[in-house]
Amino acid sequence: MSPDRAATRTNSAGQVASHYTLYSRFVSLLERNRQAAWASRMRVEAIEEFDEADLEDHSLFLRLVHDQLAIYREQRNDSAIDELHCNVVGRFHHIFGHEHWRTVTAMHEYGQMLCGEKRYEQAEALYRTLVDEVDQDRGSELVPVLCIFNALGAVYPKRRKLKEAEAILVRAVAGFQRQCGDRDPRTLTAAFNFRLGLAHGCSDFLFVPHSSVPSQCNTRPPRVPL
Repeated sequence: MSPDRAATRTNSAGQVASHYTLYSRFVSLLERNRQAAWASRMRVEAIEEFDEADLEDHSLFLRLVHDQLAIYREQRNDSAIDELHCNVVGRFHHIFGHEHWRTVTAMHEYGQMLCGEKRYEQAEALYRTLVDEVDQDRGSELVPVLCIFNALGAVYPKRRKLKEAEAILVRAVAGFQRQCGDRDPRTLTAAFNFRLGLAHGCSDFLFVPHSSVPSQCNTRPPRVPL
């Protein structure tokens, strides 16, 4: 039986144990008793139940996710890995919105895994979902979103889409300049990517971990900091 969301349990200090604290303890108990299969099922159940009521348990939730991903990698269960990543991205998107840093981080982790496996078409499709939503909103692009713009700019050349790579990197540089200033490391990294793309056919890029972009983009290249 899994921990009940409505159930509470107090520790020796009289504090109420959270839903995901109970899940974590239960999974640990199963693993100590060498019931790995049951522990794995409980971990997956806990991940699938994560919602707005569990925001305080975000760190415990991520620990369950990473532990389960490690198990799937050991099992070479690629389909389960994809499904779990998609589940996490989808849940964070629903709870936090597409521009939140948690959603962007989950998307980036999945995208980097896809790129590492040379699954560039899937990585492009993943990143494009965020770009399309940002374009539809026509609002200001927050700093976390630029990491996806920059990541997409790195994927496009692998798909022989050099014009698309240049266009998205133009937006990334312009967005960094607007949000962070010319001398911010994120602006400089995006500018380096843009210059490198022009010089070498967009074949090599650095990744910017946190970033943002303007809602409208000029067709001309931005002023690149020296």
